[in-house]
Amino acid sequence: MIEERIRTLLSVEYENRLLIHEMNSFSSVFDYAQMLIDAGYEVILYDDIETFRLTYENNLRGTKAKAAIISRSHMYIPYDIKTAFYEVELSLDALYPKLNSAVLLEHLNDIELIDYVYDSLYEEQKTEVQTRHFIEQKVLTKAAISPFIASRDADLLKEAKNASSYFDWICIAKKNAKLGVYAASIGKERSPLTIDNEFERFIFDGYQKLSGMVAKNAPSILPKTIDMIAGGKAAIIVADGMSLFDFEIMSKYFSDFEYDYNCSFAMIPTTTSISRQSLLSGKYPQQLSDPFSLAKEESGFYNAASEHGYTKQQTFYARGYDALPGPLVRFAAIIINDIDDMVHGQMQGRQGMFNDVTLLAKTGKLQSLISSLLESGFSVYLTADHGNTHCMGGGTIKRTGVETETKSKRMIVLKDFAEVSDDLRDRTIVYPGYYMNKSYQYLICKGDTSFDNKDEDVMTHGGISIEEVIVPFIKIRSKHNG
Repeated sequence: MIEERIRTLLSVEYENRLLIHEMNSFSSVFDYAQMLIDAGYEVILYDDIETFRLTYENNLRGTKAKAAIISRSHMYIPYDIKTAFYEVELSLDALYPKLNSAVLLEHLNDIELIDYVYDSLYEEQKTEVQTRHFIEQKVLTKAAISPFIASRDADLLKEAKNASSYFDWICIAKKNAKLGVYAASIGKERSPLTIDNEFERFIFDGYQKLSGMVAKNAPSILPKTIDMIAGGKAAIIVADGMSLFDFEIMSKYFSDFEYDYNCSFAMIPTTTSISRQSLLSGKYPQQLSDPFSLAKEESGFYNAASEHGYTKQQTFYARGYDALPGPLVRFAAIIINDIDDMVHGQMQGRQGMFNDVTLLAKTGKLQSLISSLLESGFSVYLTADHGNTHCMGGGTIKRTGVETETKSKRMIVLKDFAEVSDDLRDRTIVYPGYYMNKSYQYLICKGDTSFDNKDEDVMTHGGISIEEVIVPFIKIRSKHNG
């Protein structure tokens, strides 16, 4: 595993003081800093000589405390510091000396799969042609991907059983999405249902606490989004229905960008009217005048912008790839519906989503929108109101609940605590309605089922699966402008 390879390179078992020169933006593909923290190290980012000198003299010199210094900027490091630490370069060359690092750099998203296959390589494949051949003919193949998924699914289920925090579940959701993409790429059926069973435990115990949680790089829950991004010249692109699975596919075509890959929790039930309104208004559903309709979404965004000091002329709400803000705009929200349209029109399940999202990514439409916003000086964020998941229809029901503006058939909201039939009770779980109006009942389909025609294979949303609830929250930068 890549973790063991890094631990060996860094001599984690033997050294208490590490000076790590990180190359190739390695932290973007593997969170080795967290690995070091778990191993008992104090992790310090070396980005200012004077600041670090104070930390070293006050907290480290003369002690036996474990410390790992991470240097990413090739800054000058004093001799006495260097000699007090075990100095090591963390790079693709150091980890995979038999392969061409330039080619590996093009495949950072696949580095764990490459790592999985690497030990079967007995001879050097150092040229670009040789390394590309190795990746294409040995790594990205069904023969390698199938056992990799089986191995990682077992590990992931263990992580899920031990997960207790928001951060644990974000990590699991990312890994789950990547495995889902690999499975779809080889036409393999894969269900995260066992993980969802564990995730449900967190939803009923930890989800209601997210509103009080402060996360540094992304809103812990979507209504916190406006507060996090407001203040400067910012644009948020909301890709309706985009799951982490979908973003994993899209990001393979983000070659002109650098980005911070974080996540947030959507509102439950995971429907557009509830979750996107909350995202753009900065309010929780119980604070909305009508969480079951999108009629006031635009005005809700303008009100939120005004509360953060933006005038109406500085605020922009629009839909579609061509809806670019004018020169006076400093706060923008742009809605993209393509992925949600794919979800509700999908006839080929997860494999169909893989193919359709790949085709969308190849058009470059989203990338062009992002580039235009960056060139106009915006800080650009990409997120979603909810994700989507693969379900099997359990049979339709008579619509006795609140008629929301959604095509989702994973949930039903009952007015005035209407009587629940035995059939409906057997097929659903009662969601406590965290952040929702408590005068309604919220029933969500069990497992991977939906209120679609019996045995109908569908993609949908509205429930509490990890793929529907945890959504990408991406801050994007131009690779050329830093």
